[in-house]
Parts: sequence; C-alpha cells; structure tokens
Amino acid sequence: MNQAIRRALEQERYDVIHLEHLRGAELAHALRADDPPLVFDAVDSISLLFERAKQGAPRWKSRLLAWLDLGRTRRYEGQFTRRFSRVLVTSPEDCDALKTLAGASSPAQIEKIDERLVVLPNGVDLDYFKPLDEPRQPDTVVFSGKMSYHANTAAALDLVQDVMPAVWAERPHTLVWLAGKDPPEVIRALGDDPRVDVTGTVPDLRPYLARAAVAVTPLRYAVGIQNKVLEAMAMNTPVVTTPSTCRALAAEPGTHLLVGDSAPSLAQAILSLLADDDHSQRLGEAGRRYVETHHDWNRIAARLESVYTQAPLLKR
Repeated sequence: MNQAIRRALEQERYDVIHLEHLRGAELAHALRADDPPLVFDAVDSISLLFERAKQGAPRWKSRLLAWLDLGRTRRYEGQFTRRFSRVLVTSPEDCDALKTLAGASSPAQIEKIDERLVVLPNGVDLDYFKPLDEPRQPDTVVFSGKMSYHANTAAALDLVQDVMPAVWAERPHTLVWLAGKDPPEVIRALGDDPRVDVTGTVPDLRPYLARAAVAVTPLRYAVGIQNKVLEAMAMNTPVVTTPSTCRALAAEPGTHLLVGDSAPSLAQAILSLLADDDHSQRLGEAGRRYVETHHDWNRIAARLESVYTQAPLLKR
C-alpha cells in the first residue's frame, strides 16, 4: 500500500491527502515532507471502544481481545495529535477521549491539541433515507446492523432475551426483525422463536425501517455516532435507544427519540409507542427534523471542504 501511495503521488497532483481509521494510520509513513498536507480521520476513539467492550462484550473472546489491545491502542492514539495536523472524529466524546490520551500538560500544548482535533459528525443521505408511502405494520420492532459486530450481537441478545419478554407479556404477538448481515450462530438461534425474524443480508434496509412500528437500538456500549439510529430517524421511524448510543447525538430524549437505561425502561418505551400511534408519529417526524438539521451530508461535506482548505496552513 505504501508503494501504491508513492506511485499515485508521482503520477498525479493532489492538494490534500485524506487518511482514514486507526488501521490506516501507519500509511502516513509513506509520505514525505514535500507531499500534500494530510488530514487524518480517526472516525472514533478505538481505545474508548475497547475499554467498553472489555466490560460489555457478549463473548469472553471479544472481552479478552479488547483487554489485550487496550493498552497499546491507548498509546498509539495518544500520538495522533503529534503526528497529524488535523484529526477528525465523529463526536465530542471521542474528541475528549483523544485529548486525554494526548496527555497535554501546558496551556500551549492544550491549545495546539484543541486546534488539531475537529468534530465532524456522520451524516445521512436524506434523499435516500426518507419516509416511504407505505403503512407501518403494527406491533413490529426492528434492530438493524452488521450482526457479527460484537456490540450488535450483544444488543440483539439483550433485545430478545431481556427486553422483549416484558413487551410480549402485554403484546404477545409483537414481531422482532433482526435485519443485518452475518448473524453468528447465537443470533441465528434467536430465530427459533417464531416471533423473531433473523434476516441475514437484505438487499435494502429501507423497507424494514419503513414498515416497522419502532426501531430499537439497545447497545450496551458504543462510541461515535450510530448510523443505524440516524437512518431510522430519517425515515420517520420512532427510535428507542440506550444512553450509550445517545451520548454522541444532540438529540433530545423524549422529543426526538426515547431513551431507556435498563431492560424494563426500554420495554416500557417500546410499549408506549406501540400503544399510541399519534405519539409514535410525532416522535418519528421530530426525529426526521433532527437529522435534517444536524446530519445532512451536504452540510457536513461543506465543513470537510473547509478542513481541506485550511490543511495547507497547518501542514505537518
């Protein structure tokens, strides 16, 4: 990859180099002092994710790997603001985590770190994810995402095993759609219950979000912005989620989405929406307005362009 980068820089003229994610950070070693300025997009703080996965991952192997990787990932991320003139993250929480890891002690160091870290949230294609002209199916709950991802695996297990029993006690015919690719065996086994549909890969998530009465994202732990939440909100689908998911958003609980910090409170939030179509519709419409205001890709792209424009002034 380093050789490919060198060839590209020799063959074409570039104004800015955009490098993304922790696993891509080492590719910066392919660059030279006279190369174009570099913008590094960390996306999330991975050490923050490992810290939470160490406690909340659903399998011992995931918890062990998070524990093994945590220390060295903290050290590596602590170097970001020294290595790169611009570091992008999706949420203020991830920004604060990288500031702490940088270990600045003097006011001058803190000011330099503040200048280099930029919060650039995820967005939604609002023309693609939009309300569809089809009725919602009563008593349906959807959770979407790549099911092999350990945080999604834990969330799906919590939803079906801990949250839904209280929902089924009052509304026994409620269906759960677990929509997303690569469900592991522990998730496929949930489909033994006829009320649970484990879809695996689907060609298009929008029909599931459009038809579901409620989108639930019960993540035990998370970092950054969860696009599954934004996509559901963009489609007027009322969302029930956990505080760990809501932390990265400016959304107001009770106005744009509902938040529960335990299985009983999540179940109660789901039941409140299933029982009240007007409330559900108001919440869904408020969610759409929220993403239009805060997560329109066009506005976020304009902010990224401004980062690119300023990059030559801060060339490392």
